[in-house]
Amino acid sequence: MNAVRRKKIKEIYEKIEDIKTEIEELYDEEQTALNNMPESFEGTERYAIADNAVDNLNSAILELEEALEYLEEAKS
Repeated sequence: MNAVRRKKIKEIYEKIEDIKTEIEELYDEEQTALNNMPESFEGTERYAIADNAVDNLNSAILELEEALEYLEEAKS
């Protein structure tokens, strides 16, 4: 791989890292909100929506981490 393509991969890598950081911040906020919900909300639609959001944000983080690993391997 030439230097131009390596540089492009590095730029993409950095963009994905930035997005991952933003999603991690959202995840932390949503997890805190979920943890602070009163017990009486458990089993409600509102609780289910928050719980689903936490799960999906976590999945997004894991997928981005995997994408970063692939990009790292590609530029090696």
